[in-house]
Amino acid sequence: MTISGTSGSLVHSTTIDVLVLEPDFSLTANPNSVSFVVNNSATSTIALHSIGGFSGNVSLNATSSPAGLSMSCSPAILVGSQSSICTVNSTTITSYTVTITGTSGNLSHNASIDVMVTPAPQPDFSLDANPSALSFTAGDSRSTTISLQSTGGFAGIVDLTTASSPDGLTSSCTQSSITGSQTSTCTLGSSTAGSYAVTITGASGSLVHTAFVSVEVSPPVAVPDFSLSADPAALSFVAGESGSSTISVMATGGFSDTVGLTATSDPTGVTTVCSPTSIPGSGTAACVMNGRTPGQFKVEVIGTSGSLTRSAPILVNVLPGEPMPDTIPPQITITFPSNSTVLLYANVTVKGNASDDEGIQTVELSTDNVTWVRTNGTASWTANLTIGPGTTTIYARATDTAGNRRTVRVDVYIPSAGGLPPRPPAEGSPFVSGTLVPLHLAAILIGIAAAVEALLFIWTRRNEYGPWTTGSP
Repeated sequence: MTISGTSGSLVHSTTIDVLVLEPDFSLTANPNSVSFVVNNSATSTIALHSIGGFSGNVSLNATSSPAGLSMSCSPAILVGSQSSICTVNSTTITSYTVTITGTSGNLSHNASIDVMVTPAPQPDFSLDANPSALSFTAGDSRSTTISLQSTGGFAGIVDLTTASSPDGLTSSCTQSSITGSQTSTCTLGSSTAGSYAVTITGASGSLVHTAFVSVEVSPPVAVPDFSLSADPAALSFVAGESGSSTISVMATGGFSDTVGLTATSDPTGVTTVCSPTSIPGSGTAACVMNGRTPGQFKVEVIGTSGSLTRSAPILVNVLPGEPMPDTIPPQITITFPSNSTVLLYANVTVKGNASDDEGIQTVELSTDNVTWVRTNGTASWTANLTIGPGTTTIYARATDTAGNRRTVRVDVYIPSAGGLPPRPPAEGSPFVSGTLVPLHLAAILIGIAAAVEALLFIWTRRNEYGPWTTGSP
């Protein structure tokens, strides 16, 4: 189009290009590429775009190349800016090109869709471990959950097994077989520090799949502790006799406290005595067991230190039969007065000790080896005697529970000069009772007389009998 302008003799013009569009339309497909499993379907949206005031109806028609694809669009007629959902499906596994043709009068336009029909998946499964990485201290354990994911309609039973590389890891799963969407909790543990790769394998027929777990085991933290062991841990003896076992206390983690030892018997009937009864840190104790009832017994030697308690079992078999007779006499000693002692007083407290492997029944004293009086106590004993002036032999004898007896003696001397003095008056009295002699002077006089007579006594006794032996049976 040319536009001219005129003024007198002046004329100028300009040109305008004008494009006059006829009413028309176009089609687009979204998406323009689809895929689906055979015997299933997919959809694509066909949109109508009007041009130049197009307002006509557009009829849709779909064809495929190659043939074999079923297609349907809804709605099949579009107007304005409407759209249609086109569904495609097939029973044949292949690739197709679908052409959607829109027609309105003598106007016709196309939209294309690429279609891929895939095979149906086979029944299968997969395994997943959560978490897939674990860490713990040696001697401890951690768990991971194994999940089963089924695909393609898989409905079989999956058997689980575990393996570690390197060896040294223990594993146990709450369910060794799972199906559907079940899970199994697998616990992994080890007492050896190191890095491990754990493979959890699931098998169902010819199908085999795995899940992997990495495990890091760190060295244990040293904790002060101790343990007990018995050697031997089993022993036998005849009823009424005894047997022994060595109990060892072994310290770990820097343990150095004292361990107290006690023992129990199940059933009751075996008595256990350990020596020593406590051990600092590490060491051994000899535990002697005896019983008079035939049978099988479990002796538990228990070590305790604070809140720590450990034990060592000992199997004890008490055999029927007569025990060996006890023919060993007891031991007895007189600790006061000693042999050849010079006593200043008639009343004397005699002291001593006695012991026996089976037990002390009585301890008795005598000054004539004929008439005997019992002491107070047995293991540690005392008795009061009144002794006349001159030389006196004090006899002490111990009798054990088997009737064995041992006698010891000491010879003592009481001076006869001035008679038998009474014991000194209570502290603070200045005079000896019945005299006007001061206490310290009286003591000096008595001491001089006693010393002279004692020397004569000792000299005479040695000439007659030679040296004396204390505690002779």
